Amino acid sequence: MFEYYQMFIMLAGFGMALYSCMGNDVIQTLGTFMSSNMKRPRWVIWVYTGSILVATMTLGYFMGDMAFGRLDMIPEAMVLHWWHLIPPTVLIILTWKGIPISTTFLLLSVFAGSAVIGQMVLRSFLGYVIAFSMAVIAYTVVLRRVEKFFVLTATRRKTPVHWVVLQWSSTAFLWSQWLMQNASNMVVFLPREMPFWKFLLVVVAMVAGLGLVVMKKGGKIQNIILRKTNTTDMRSATIIDFMYGIILFLFLRYNNIPVSTTFVIIGLLAGREIALHYRIGTNPGKKMWNDIWADLGKVVFGLLVSFAIVWALANI
Repeated sequence: MFEYYQMFIMLAGFGMALYSCMGNDVIQTLGTFMSSNMKRPRWVIWVYTGSILVATMTLGYFMGDMAFGRLDMIPEAMVLHWWHLIPPTVLIILTWKGIPISTTFLLLSVFAGSAVIGQMVLRSFLGYVIAFSMAVIAYTVVLRRVEKFFVLTATRRKTPVHWVVLQWSSTAFLWSQWLMQNASNMVVFLPREMPFWKFLLVVVAMVAGLGLVVMKKGGKIQNIILRKTNTTDMRSATIIDFMYGIILFLFLRYNNIPVSTTFVIIGLLAGREIALHYRIGTNPGKKMWNDIWADLGKVVFGLLVSFAIVWALANI
């Protein structure tokens, strides 16, 4: 009986973690790609992003770690309890409300020790600062004229082929880096080692979850992207994705502590909005600042919720 109970908790935890990650963090990663390709059939988007998912997870499996080292500092839970399902349940509810919350904190904090949680928080805020600063500098010094040109020509009916190639390439790079960074959030409920046939079932579930998000056009979380300046322009989306991917690449290579990618994309978009507003005058100032503080407030709220859950579970 106990084995069946463990199996239920494991599968339920994985299913809810998968759904919440796909519905929340994935859109913050693929949001610009989806918003700038709204006229394309959704199955095309699904097949393309799904193939990258399969390739990346297969690489991780044959390298011996589907989490790509993100769970090295987090011990595997040998016994799962009902309360392990509380974080993914809360995350699903917040995703339904359209709140861009950090899945990393909510899903991993209950398995991690206090020292690791502290490092996760520190590095995630560092990710926000780095992304924010990188965007401000890039769009103020280097990309100001380029982005201004994009804004002025945003109504152009047909985007040159080379921009299509660049965007789909930058999306492949970003999506693979995000998977390497965040796959740990989805597989934390699963055994660290598994036979190939079980791995195939896991990947099929991931592709199905991705398809659900794509068919829903991102859901409420997608509004975070759509509210930002010119993010439906393929050329602007390409630059955002490339910068986002570089930051995740650096964190992946020089740090094995899980980092909240939500903090990174929120910081990147905030820095970009401020630079564009003051350099080329795109958005009304009040609306821009309200959006920036609202986005940051939501991710900090998610962080506080994570702390509250961890504290409550520690005192059960």
